[in-house]
Amino acid sequence: MEILVFLYTVLSIFAEPAEKVAEPSIPAINLTYQVQTDSTNMKCLECHGDLMQHKVKHLSAVLDCKNCHEPTTASHPGNSAGFALKDKVPQLCFTCHAHIPKGKHVHPPVQEGRCLDCHNPHSSPNKRLWHTPTSAELCLTCHKEKLNLESKNMLHKPVEQGQCHDCHNPHSTDTEKFLKKDVPRLCMKCHKDKRKMLKMDHVHPPFATDCRICHDPHGSKEANLRRMEIIPLCTMCHPLIGMKLRKSSVVHQAVNIEKNCVNCHSPHASPHDKQLLGEVKEVCLKCHDKTIAGAAREIPSIGDMIKEGNRVHPAIDSFGCAACHDPHGADKDRLLLQEFSIHEYVPGKKESFELCFKCHDEKLFDDQFTTTATNFRIGDKNLHFVHVNREEKGRNCKLCHNVHGSPNNHLIHEKSQFGRWEMPLNYNHREDGGSCLPGCHEQRSYSRSPPIDAGQ
Repeated sequence: MEILVFLYTVLSIFAEPAEKVAEPSIPAINLTYQVQTDSTNMKCLECHGDLMQHKVKHLSAVLDCKNCHEPTTASHPGNSAGFALKDKVPQLCFTCHAHIPKGKHVHPPVQEGRCLDCHNPHSSPNKRLWHTPTSAELCLTCHKEKLNLESKNMLHKPVEQGQCHDCHNPHSTDTEKFLKKDVPRLCMKCHKDKRKMLKMDHVHPPFATDCRICHDPHGSKEANLRRMEIIPLCTMCHPLIGMKLRKSSVVHQAVNIEKNCVNCHSPHASPHDKQLLGEVKEVCLKCHDKTIAGAAREIPSIGDMIKEGNRVHPAIDSFGCAACHDPHGADKDRLLLQEFSIHEYVPGKKESFELCFKCHDEKLFDDQFTTTATNFRIGDKNLHFVHVNREEKGRNCKLCHNVHGSPNNHLIHEKSQFGRWEMPLNYNHREDGGSCLPGCHEQRSYSRSPPIDAGQ
């Protein structure tokens, strides 16, 4: 009866709690113990009681010392040669723990038979008969220098809590690094909020294949356990973007402020192309829905220009802001993809309006007379040609048009910025033409049919 009570106590210490996922699972043990019913163990403990003094006791030692030790011909006590191990370690351990070395990858201490490097064979104040209170302290007896955790500003929660065995099997596994599961499945055990992201339309390849490409699973000097700062980390796989950021004369401010690339992109997954945090226009308006004070100039609120009720530049609606702007960096002012001057007057040549002619017909610049290239004409007299195609002082498109959005047809400004003066255009739209009364000339009208040119 005394043996049964002792056995129940020991097994309850080793039993796996139903709710604790942090504990490593224990496969069935090959119970080949012999149970000693006489007082042999008690006699052993008269001299060796200190070996069994701790709370967690090796079941084999509790039942009978002779499960692991056997007498020799030498007399005992009084001669340490009186008992010997029944077999060499680890073969002796594998008599009961045969499951331990079965994985494809075997931990070197196990492979080399150094079970006692981690476990006390008799008793311990620590679970699993460990030599230390936590698995981390135990692991760091070998791995301290390589992990160099003292230099990290942030530790992975299992490491911080001393629970290396949350992720690693300390004996053997079929996955590399002795991980309990392959990555990213292992990570999703705790990071459950990320599981649904794997089903999104646009998944970042490192997230889908190996979280450790971006994150250090033990500790890091960077937030979120990133292996390095965001821009170097991202450009490690996106070198062309990195080169653009280094060489461009104009770099998007969003890239350089806090969070960097993650201001616009999800590092994991998104329902939107390029892992954007929303549709292109929506992402841009996170910042550009208000006036932004820059170092050299004030950037007006684009949100006010393209608000509901206004006419919006079709390029924005069809392709987003990236139709005209590079979202990372460019050598053109305002991050423009091609030439488009910021000045009121420009040289009257097509190269001055290269960006516009990505979409618009070049004939509205080239042809003095046309009935197809533009609707801004008197009969067939091309009024774009009149305004723009001048050897000197060609008018910039932006003098009359707001390139983002306007309450007026044809994106005509209410007021145009001319130096420090906000010049009213007083534009009136008609079905077959219109009129304007800007600060640069008297009121003039145009009509495609019949041709009129009031004021000339």
